[in-house]
Amino acid sequence: MTNKWFGRVSWKIDEFERPRRSREDVTVQRGPAYTPEEADRLIQELRKINPRAGDALEFIRATGCRAESIFGTALKKGNKTYRDFSKAITAERINLQKRTVTLIEKGGKVREVRYDGQFHNLMQRLVQEASYGGIFVGVNQQTIYSQIKMIAEKSSFSGRGLHGMRKTFAVQRHKEYISRINELVKAKDWQRLAEEFSISEQKARRICKDPLNKVVDVVARLRLTRDLGHNRVEVTYRYVPRKEKKK
Repeated sequence: MTNKWFGRVSWKIDEFERPRRSREDVTVQRGPAYTPEEADRLIQELRKINPRAGDALEFIRATGCRAESIFGTALKKGNKTYRDFSKAITAERINLQKRTVTLIEKGGKVREVRYDGQFHNLMQRLVQEASYGGIFVGVNQQTIYSQIKMIAEKSSFSGRGLHGMRKTFAVQRHKEYISRINELVKAKDWQRLAEEFSISEQKARRICKDPLNKVVDVVARLRLTRDLGHNRVEVTYRYVPRKEKKK
């Protein structure tokens, strides 16, 4: 249509400003999730030199939150850079009774994440110790990255920054969901399956009757998608890769 009305268009794509980084040019921090042992060691060692930073890392492991929930959002006004802490986690957003955390992230989207019982003592302490404003105000993002890198090198594993801990959350949560679905399928409890995983009763009945591994995985990933604050299930494969088929 464009060619018909205005003649052949030359977009001069080669002259467009290209992004600074390509998809292939990724840092080590964009690697896989930390193993449970690596995560434990990282949090433990970080707490020795920076207690609040250790708490922040464990909070990410518990909720799968993004960095902005810890450090706020970096904004520019003229030549000055400042941080907006409106999205940063506060004590009021931690519900100890329900064991949930309310996160405000990209585009102002609000999501509620339930944390596992093993993190309840952390949440209680964060609420008790919280002063006015964000819980982690004053924790420096670049300092944490440097400390993570130093600890990882000393411990002989690769540091993957904060995002690696978000992936650790995803891997654990996916594992729990797979186990829960299989448990409900074994009990033929299609009603609870439909309720807990937000699928139709018809689909839940079908899964209970014929629990294909691929279908179970997708249902688990659909719920994980919401936990991570994404809209597409395909994104979860960046956090929890497909298992390679045995040759």
